[in-house]
Amino acid sequence: MKKNLLSILALGIGFQSFAQIVYTDITDVTLTPTASRESLPIDLNNDGTTDFTVFALDTTIVEQGQNIPAVGCGLDLHGSNEIDASSQTVATGNIMAVTAYTNGQAINSSGAFMNGSSGGFLFPGGVLGMSATIPFVGQTNGGNFINTTDQYIAVKFNIGVSMPTTHYGWIRVDVADNAANIIVKDFAYETAASTAINAGDTGGGVSINENELANADVFYGNSELNINGISGTYSVTVVDLLGKSISNTTQTNNSIITLDNVNNGIYLVKIAKGNAVVTKKVYIK
Repeated sequence: MKKNLLSILALGIGFQSFAQIVYTDITDVTLTPTASRESLPIDLNNDGTTDFTVFALDTTIVEQGQNIPAVGCGLDLHGSNEIDASSQTVATGNIMAVTAYTNGQAINSSGAFMNGSSGGFLFPGGVLGMSATIPFVGQTNGGNFINTTDQYIAVKFNIGVSMPTTHYGWIRVDVADNAANIIVKDFAYETAASTAINAGDTGGGVSINENELANADVFYGNSELNINGISGTYSVTVVDLLGKSISNTTQTNNSIITLDNVNNGIYLVKIAKGNAVVTKKVYIK
């Protein structure tokens, strides 16, 4: 995992302000559509609160009395957080189609940000890509990310509770043809409130703790989660693919975490030490 910080001095009339990009490079996570959803929580500013959840879903849409099989990749929005998107017509209904940003494209207040609270959409959350089988019509695709590589989700989210500030950021993904899967690669945000960020901008400055967790090795066996290759103290959070936390502990050096009464399946292990964060996928059986 890599976190880059870039301080840019912005001069104004009678005041000075600092802009700073925080970039998080996670281990690529592939999500495949299932009925129970595979999902990955995104905490842009690493404050322990999920800002967005990327998911892959295999479901049935009921529209005009017809059951329509559909698979798709999308984004859940938490609280008042928003994504740049627009309403897109698919077959007999509409989806909230997320806008696909390209590298270098400015993310700012001019974006068409939505949070989907109005409802009425065929598919839950913001849609990156979906494929539905319509009776008498056949396969119909929707969304702006299908069969794309290195496209960016433009996000707008709040930091703070009593006096929240608005921040812009991006999440980089690949989406396979017919929304067969989605790969989440990395993300970043601008720490200066209401300040634009370019899609793909990592700060380009000094790399902090770039290799801190580069050698982290995670594997599961005999009801134990083994973590090797890390020195010092760090935190470990284990979540299922619905984003539910099943373990949250602090560890030191190589460690073993006992996980009893855990259902079989794929889990995400988030390891954080200082500014460094890495996410590993393990299969528990």
